Amino acid sequence: MNRKSEPNIGERPTEKAGPDSMAIRQVYGRPLPLPGNDIDTDQIIPARFMRALTFEGIEKHLFEDVRSRRKNQKHPHPLDDPHFSGGSILIVDDNFGCGSSREHAAQCLQRWGIQAIIGLSFAEIFHGNSVSVGMPCFVVSPEDHENLKRCVHNAPGERMVLDLECETLTFQDFQCPISMPAGMKGRFVNGSWNSLARLLEAPDRIQECARSLPYIQWTTTG
Repeated sequence: MNRKSEPNIGERPTEKAGPDSMAIRQVYGRPLPLPGNDIDTDQIIPARFMRALTFEGIEKHLFEDVRSRRKNQKHPHPLDDPHFSGGSILIVDDNFGCGSSREHAAQCLQRWGIQAIIGLSFAEIFHGNSVSVGMPCFVVSPEDHENLKRCVHNAPGERMVLDLECETLTFQDFQCPISMPAGMKGRFVNGSWNSLARLLEAPDRIQECARSLPYIQWTTTG
């Protein structure tokens, strides 16, 4: 199932003015539970699909090997479970994203339609790569984690709201605190997570810097 073909898989309200144009202050969407500790990047995107020069189309291979092994089983992989169709907020367990340091795993999840991830802990490099693609990863306590999973299984398909500034998760009547490192939170809230977009907002400064470098010959077209 290629989620990019499905409408309304989740939304991230953003501020649309000036330097805050890429700010992410709230995320809402349907939850998608993915149980299992130590889910590594090779499971998320098998290594044979990381040879391309770009990330285009990589989402088609999200959890490909794991999903194919469960295709004819009684209980499908969570990504193929109709109970969680349209899920865009992933709920994981401990040490999610361990393994390779490459950005492909975060890119694959985000391009498939995952807007944010809730878990007990994340591999450090994966956590950093997730910031670069605008996909917040939040940590919750073990007690809240268990209660959240129970609530989600009792009401699949209901909307979840993540508030970055207030650091809260709301799902129906359930609410709990969520956290991430302060530096990461700041980059989402002020929009600086998207380094390329921030760079393109300052074309005059780019030209000024380029002209000051003797090894760059700056030219304009049109």
